[in-house]
Amino acid sequence: MATLRQIRTVENLLANPGSVKQAMKDAGYSDVSASNPQELTRTKTFQELAIKYGLTDKLITGSLVADIRAKPGNRVQELALAAKIRGYTADKQLPTGNITQINVINYSK
Repeated sequence: MATLRQIRTVENLLANPGSVKQAMKDAGYSDVSASNPQELTRTKTFQELAIKYGLTDKLITGSLVADIRAKPGNRVQELALAAKIRGYTADKQLPTGNITQINVINYSK
């Protein structure tokens, strides 16, 4: 069962998207707990709350696709935020060498 702080964290994220760390602090978590937001976001309870409050994979991906199509360009911040909210952040950094850029072209217009 979700705790009041977990519920408030999700509500804070919905009201002010951005920093999970800040949402946790505003919900009453200590600075130590908030400094490791993945300890919360990776829990089954938090994932269930996110879905209950509408932060579903379908919503996130649908919104991002619509945003990317409407405003093509560098969408790293939007993708990073969605990943952070859903707890998809990696424990280690991605490799930086030999990266291939793939340009997506929308021919439907």
